[in-house]
Amino acid sequence: EIELMLTNDIEEATTACYRLFPFFDTFSQARQDALANMAFNLGEPRLRKFSQMIAAINRGDWGEAKAEAASSLWFNQVGNRAVRIVQAFDHG
Repeated sequence: EIELMLTNDIEEATTACYRLFPFFDTFSQARQDALANMAFNLGEPRLRKFSQMIAAINRGDWGEAKAEAASSLWFNQVGNRAVRIVQAFDHG
């Protein structure tokens, strides 16, 4: 039952990424994993609040996306996991 719940949560996070990032399937696996990780942990409603990061990703500006994520309260609260997620943006 726990595995089914986890599978559903992962599917929900991935679906959120496809809604927020129209070209999600063209991103590298590292970038997909990083964004899915954010969606899994934040949920779509809170991830949507990263509007500048989302806009930067959708125009292909991963450097700006990284800067936007790194300047957020989330980044300061999450610590090392956030650093790993944001570093994955460099892996195109």
